[in-house]
Amino acid sequence: MNTVTQKLTRLKIFTAVSFILTAALGTACHFAFDFFGESRLIAPFVPVNESTWEHLKLLFFPFLLLLVIGCFAGIAGGNAPISNRSLKKMFLSCYWDGAAFGELCGMAAVVVLFYGINGILGFNLDWVNIAIYFIAVLYAHYTFYRYACLPYYNTFSYHKPHRPVPLILPVFVLVFVTFLFMLFTFYPPHIGLFSDPQNGSYGLSASLFTRYSYPSRMTALWSEASRVVCSIV
Repeated sequence: MNTVTQKLTRLKIFTAVSFILTAALGTACHFAFDFFGESRLIAPFVPVNESTWEHLKLLFFPFLLLLVIGCFAGIAGGNAPISNRSLKKMFLSCYWDGAAFGELCGMAAVVVLFYGINGILGFNLDWVNIAIYFIAVLYAHYTFYRYACLPYYNTFSYHKPHRPVPLILPVFVLVFVTFLFMLFTFYPPHIGLFSDPQNGSYGLSASLFTRYSYPSRMTALWSEASRVVCSIV
């Protein structure tokens, strides 16, 4: 197996492992805000309510974390099987092109599928929403791989080499989307995408509204236990 084939195999393995870990981390992040006592320190990175926008964090941040790890691990082309500096830069650019485009396509898939399918059904089904999430994560990784592998197929074949966009552009897109998640966690627009369907609140106010307007599960259990004890006494 030559060096090019080995590097491409590493990219395939990384993409598959990243898909599994992104799905797992995203699922865990769904419960992180409550688990950490609704801390504002983690609020920008995990869902703080049940709005569609907040649930996009379940895809964006776990995938971004793994992409950064992959970059430092040499998957992005830092250890590309070439000595030409410009070609190494192309490998790196294609990696982050795929990262940015994959993130955007995955999040777009969540929005389109969620509103499309649930709009047709007229109601929400949990298993459908879960399936939408996994389909979106898979689509994000497929898109990422299609861009990241281009240098391997084009540079070392008879095809015209792929010319990626300047590296600064996909990095800017990822940083800008991260900024939007942080901003809209605390100051969300009052439109349907950001509305918590359970109580109609927005951003962090939704979790606070839930906390102070409705009894938590533990409070409800405690109240029920107290009522039973009092009735016995």
